Amino acid sequence: MLDRRTKFDLRTALMCAAIVVAFMVCRRLYSQGTETSATPPDKPASTETAAAPTTPPGTVAPSPIAPMSVPAPVAPAATRSVSTVAITLDAVDEAVQTARELTANGDIEAAREALESYKTGSDPRALFALAETYDPAIVKDASKADPAQAKAFYEAAARAGSQDNTADRIARLALVHAN
Repeated sequence: MLDRRTKFDLRTALMCAAIVVAFMVCRRLYSQGTETSATPPDKPASTETAAAPTTPPGTVAPSPIAPMSVPAPVAPAATRSVSTVAITLDAVDEAVQTARELTANGDIEAAREALESYKTGSDPRALFALAETYDPAIVKDASKADPAQAKAFYEAAARAGSQDNTADRIARLALVHAN
């Protein structure tokens, strides 16, 4: 009787052999699908058959391996047309993205400078991003955070029609500022 380790080793060997065989079959299928005809295009393929090899009496002739057939690709039953939409970034989107990357890297002054030209404007995205550069929950350096300024910019973003969660941010700032 075989012990557990030997059984495990035999199963592993069989699995490896099955993987190798599957690889060889896939390789053969792929090479059959990509090979070009060996006959030149100006000469037709020969229809003659090769003479069968003779085997000595008393021995069994090896059976030829039948070539594997590759199924023809099936066309999809119905085609769908997909429309794509090009997303274009305007100057505000680029400034907001730059400011958020700078804030994530800890360069708060540069992030504020990237949004400085939008400070007095009415773009809610820029005002919200500017508020984030003052928000103590986002700015980890307490000397660079200013909750009152963050609240003012969050409120301005809300008045400008911000789709972000300005009310939640203002409420959180009130809780932080009260403590």
